[in-house]
Amino acid sequence: GIVENYKKEFSEMFNILCDENNYPVLLSEALGKDRVGLASYFILYVLGVPHYIIEEDYLLSNQTIDITKVVENAEGFPEYIQEALTAVLTVDRAYLNYALDHIRQKYGSIDNYLEKELHVTNNKKNFLRKYLLYNYNSQ
Repeated sequence: GIVENYKKEFSEMFNILCDENNYPVLLSEALGKDRVGLASYFILYVLGVPHYIIEEDYLLSNQTIDITKVVENAEGFPEYIQEALTAVLTVDRAYLNYALDHIRQKYGSIDNYLEKELHVTNNKKNFLRKYLLYNYNSQ
């Protein structure tokens, strides 16, 4: 899955984010909404945003597309095609939680995955917090 197959890309994303010369940075859904969703989760997690808020933010993606219009335009297609379109164009809490559950089962915690697999060190975390959070004071 995404968690295992894109470790190199996620790690490189953090390297890019930890160089202030790279800003502004845009995460594009051209990479795939699920990869961008997970990448966004990792960034927000490192910044200390609680899981429930990240999850709510993730689900807001569904408000950016009028799925009823898409399905109406696919009216002549079989129902399974319409269902597939809905799955491709929307995000689902279950997809995010499946990835996070996989991480917890295999690596023990999200922190372990970030540190051991993506090489997100405390220095990187502190840089991101100082650079991206307003009025952040490291402890």
